[in-house]
Amino acid sequence: MTVAGAASPPPGSGGAGDSARRRGPAAAPAKPARSAALERLTALAFLVGLIAAVSWATGAMTLVRAARPALGAWLAARQFNLMVGGATAFGLLAGIRAARRCAGRAGGSPAEAWLAMAAAALALAPLTPLCAAAARLGPHVSGAAIESLLVGWMAYQGGERALKIVIAIAYCARIAVYAAIAGAALFAIVVAAAIAGGRAYPSAGS
Repeated sequence: MTVAGAASPPPGSGGAGDSARRRGPAAAPAKPARSAALERLTALAFLVGLIAAVSWATGAMTLVRAARPALGAWLAARQFNLMVGGATAFGLLAGIRAARRCAGRAGGSPAEAWLAMAAAALALAPLTPLCAAAARLGPHVSGAAIESLLVGWMAYQGGERALKIVIAIAYCARIAVYAAIAGAALFAIVVAAAIAGGRAYPSAGS
């Protein structure tokens, strides 16, 4: 039975409501600090892959070969590798960034971001052909329907060129998805190694 007019416990006296208020802000998940290097490398990889994909699909490298034959020949021989390598690098870095955000407090240290980027750099060369091969499996973009739509919209030559760009970008997107899975796994391994090495993280209530 409660006594009418009984005074409620003052704030800070250990009551249930005050305890919940104290736990509230501390229980909020901590976001990892932004890594400028990781963000810039992700944007750079995206631009390299996108430019190489458009150039490979449209044959734009012939313009470079006309102006600078030696440079154009070198780039033309490597633009496919630049396309798939850029897509793989973008996927790896995007996967690391997504895993950092999901890890919250455990992935907040810049050390984990740098270690994961170093691991991604080492894994880029072997992962690129694997992701490129995996991207060629399964269903692909339906060329007939898209070609009909693009040709009707942009005339024959423009539609054919746009179709090649769509196919190249779709192929790169598939590569990036497989690479993102690998990037998230790399970051998880780095964090697990840091935890196993004895690095302690503050509890949610501390």
